[in-house]
Amino acid sequence: MNIYDGSDDTAPILVSLCDKNATSGIRLRSTGNNMFIMLKSGKNSLNGGNMQFQADFKTTAPFS
Repeated sequence: MNIYDGSDDTAPILVSLCDKNATSGIRLRSTGNNMFIMLKSGKNSLNGGNMQFQADFKTTAPFS
């Protein structure tokens, strides 16, 4: 799973996660009002598997 700091996969990557480095409780901050999430299955997905994804969003007022 790649999470990008923008509206598509040409934006800078904030984090790249896979089964080897997946973690819970990470916090990400975008530089704008968009994050793009791309999920890819790999060769092991033919054997079944389980993926869970949860996002909790908080917004903050811009600093003046």
